[in-house]
Amino acid sequence: MITITRTIIFLAFGFGFMVTTAEAQVQVMPAVNVIVADGDAFGVGSISGRYFVSSRIATGINVRYIPTTRLILTTLEVDYFFNPAKSIRPFIGLEGGSFNEFRTRSVYIVWGIAPKVGVQARLSPLIGIQVDVSHPIAIRRGERFGGDSGFLIGSGLNFSLGSVR
Repeated sequence: MITITRTIIFLAFGFGFMVTTAEAQVQVMPAVNVIVADGDAFGVGSISGRYFVSSRIATGINVRYIPTTRLILTTLEVDYFFNPAKSIRPFIGLEGGSFNEFRTRSVYIVWGIAPKVGVQARLSPLIGIQVDVSHPIAIRRGERFGGDSGFLIGSGLNFSLGSVR
């Protein structure tokens, strides 16, 4: 499973650096996240890659790792940006993918979705910051991941390559 995660990260970075003056924009974003669930908070490291299919719609991949629980969240995303030409760009999105929990001798995989809202602020044409909040909903034998109070709060730098159509 770790090999798959490394491959995904490599592809996200590799694709991002290959597109420098293309017709569409690619964003790569290392981030720090916090999962708040049932009164507990866990630190999360993440890397995201996003490809803009138009000035308002982006698709991407996210890989998050929670060291304290040995959980890896790998999701695909679709985001809609409300002000694509402005320096402050609010967005809504939906992620879907797997939550992989590594136990002593096995891997427990749960599929789920995570609706989210956020905002990007451009610091320059190439660098910006992003803050977002999502609600991961994973079906685990009838239970939702994090119960009704589970949220993922993220912030990070995004690096834009190419230009938006």
